[in-house]
Amino acid sequence: MFKKWLALEVSVLLSALLFTGFQSCNTKESTNSKEEMTSSQKEPDVPRKNLSQEFKDYWYSGTAEITSYELEQARYGEIRKGKSVMIYVTEPFLSEKQVKADNSSPNNVPVLKLNATKKYLTGIYPYSIMTSSFYPVYDNQHALKVSFSAQEWCGHVYAQINNRDEFQVTSHSYFESEADQSFGLNKTLLENELWNKIKISP
Repeated sequence: MFKKWLALEVSVLLSALLFTGFQSCNTKESTNSKEEMTSSQKEPDVPRKNLSQEFKDYWYSGTAEITSYELEQARYGEIRKGKSVMIYVTEPFLSEKQVKADNSSPNNVPVLKLNATKKYLTGIYPYSIMTSSFYPVYDNQHALKVSFSAQEWCGHVYAQINNRDEFQVTSHSYFESEADQSFGLNKTLLENELWNKIKISP
């Protein structure tokens, strides 16, 4: 079951949005099919999940949970072998600035952060991918932020989703057809936050 989950492409954008920053150096496809949002969608008020003592003892022990996997990644029509590492840790988060808080404050939002990495080869050149998801431990709203970067010999791509009145997406690519983009999306379940939700409520 876990291996099947791992086979899912961990990407910053929603499953319906194709992020072509992974395309080959020789093949370029347009991604100009995005639509600007005309209205904002507030998240419904969901009660905070009560944190059990077992949860607090485990996730607030001052350590991180690290798991590593054999990776099978579909790329360019073939299954590529590689490694994936997932690092979970709790930390205080500033929802307005969308960054980790340096100091303790009642305004901080406690999040379970997941840094998910993938490394694999396609032919002769390597891919290195990392996605960071910042998900409230109270499991009462969508991820506050998801950031993503991919590096390979052609260049690199990086993107970010910020949870505001809508999902604000900013992306940068070395391909002319993608270049620099900024747009909004309706809020819905993100593939990335599923991993955080599973850890919080296994």
